[in-house]
Amino acid sequence: MARSLNPKAWEMAVRQEPPTYCLGKCYMGPSSTSTAGYPIIEVRSSRAVVLRHIVKGPVSSLGQYLELGGMRGLERALKMRRWEVIEEVKRSQLRGRGGAYFPTGLKWDSAYQQKAPQKFVLVNGDEGDAGAYVDKFLMWWDPTSSSKGHL
Repeated sequence: MARSLNPKAWEMAVRQEPPTYCLGKCYMGPSSTSTAGYPIIEVRSSRAVVLRHIVKGPVSSLGQYLELGGMRGLERALKMRRWEVIEEVKRSQLRGRGGAYFPTGLKWDSAYQQKAPQKFVLVNGDEGDAGAYVDKFLMWWDPTSSSKGHL
């Protein structure tokens, strides 16, 4: 199907040595190390939530993000106790963006309950799941988005 979107890229990809099987750019199929471009971002629901800020391109500055209503969740959370924030996240039923779709509130509660004096936040942006490249675009184009930790 993607062959018809860019016949030149298709020709280049099938002749490429060594063959490239996945670069995490399923939207650009076929894969090629020299293919550049971005996916077409469309919203097909009545209201955009996760993609609302990047549908017209990347958020280019913190100022632009604030104009879009960013940081409201953080402002609210800073007025709450830690356990209240965790309970709010649990009630929201927010889940991770990865393949496991793990409940975020449970993850946060588990970390909160640990007795370690210092805790760390790790973000895996590897995008190993086929078709999950949208998560990488969310990190690149809307890095401070409240959609990832929306309260």
